[in-house]
Amino acid sequence: MHKTFTIFLFATVFALSLTAQDPACMPGQISADTSIILPEPYNFVDMDGGLDSTCIGLFYEQVLTTLAPATVPFGGQEFAIDSLSIDVEGAIDGLPPGFEYACNPPSCVFLPEEEACIVITGMTDETITPGTYDLSLRIRAFNFIAPNGLVLTYPDDLGNPDESYFINVAAQDTCNVTLTSTSFLEDNLTSFIAPNPTASYTELKVNSRENMELQMVLTDILGKVHVQQPITIVSGQNIIPLQVQDLSQGIYFINLTNGKEFISHKLVIEN
Repeated sequence: MHKTFTIFLFATVFALSLTAQDPACMPGQISADTSIILPEPYNFVDMDGGLDSTCIGLFYEQVLTTLAPATVPFGGQEFAIDSLSIDVEGAIDGLPPGFEYACNPPSCVFLPEEEACIVITGMTDETITPGTYDLSLRIRAFNFIAPNGLVLTYPDDLGNPDESYFINVAAQDTCNVTLTSTSFLEDNLTSFIAPNPTASYTELKVNSRENMELQMVLTDILGKVHVQQPITIVSGQNIIPLQVQDLSQGIYFINLTNGKEFISHKLVIEN
């Protein structure tokens, strides 16, 4: 009896200690008529959404709020689910070195219509190459038909083909620059790439309300710079030709920056 009581008391204290621990994150406001996850992936057409940028040597924290839906699209049909989950490690591909994630709830199991969150934290050091890190989240959807979980990726399987999650990591010497897509460029520029995908040639088309001097930088998903050049934008329509036949097949990013803000476009090379 004494031994049983001791075990019960230990289990109770242990459970209370877990409950008392601070959660990894707190969900933000989200409703069923929005995206599965907020903030939404960056939309290369609307130029909105996306994750915060960071700099080498700075601590990073980004909270993703989720409200698991009752169904997810799969094979042209709606797939009813009992729960969604991600692995507690290794479910987010492409994170910058030194970054990790945690969930609330800690199990990373998300029930339909219940708010939950994922927090990405970390810090890169000076050995890391600055650049754009393209992310992909592996999600498991469970129901009685798929008791082991149907594996889906977000945003690739569940999102829009024009959307992507990525984290821009800037070098320390540009860390005093606000590397976020803010109002000035968005208010004064509209731009797109066509054709996209392409194998050899494409054009960056920019419509501007005023004259400005910008830098255009083309990088791969590992942050390697393949093209970097100043461009002069005049009021009205601008066309910047790009020869890309020497690039390998894959995903690239074209960033336009004025030194304080940037606009990013995803470019797909298909050889």
